[in-house]
Amino acid sequence: MERFTNEDVINKVKALNKSYWFASDIKDYLNCSMKKANKIKNLVANKYGVIEENEDDEKQAVSADYVIKVIGGSSRIEELEILHKSMEILGKTR
Repeated sequence: MERFTNEDVINKVKALNKSYWFASDIKDYLNCSMKKANKIKNLVANKYGVIEENEDDEKQAVSADYVIKVIGGSSRIEELEILHKSMEILGKTR
């Protein structure tokens, strides 16, 4: 079983504190390859669109909440709560 490091947790929290994500944020959050992160970002962009501010830019961002929905979650807030509770549980079992 793969273990999460403190750095993994910090990367997840940093990503969840952003309202929109680039592929690199998705990569950090899911700890996946850039290829997979771009695929997810493109799924979100096709279904929900991209952030207006960088609509014409080469690198486009998508709503972090929509990414969470596409991967099976409900919201960034809920993900932060789950992460916080997990950290508490892990802290008690060490």
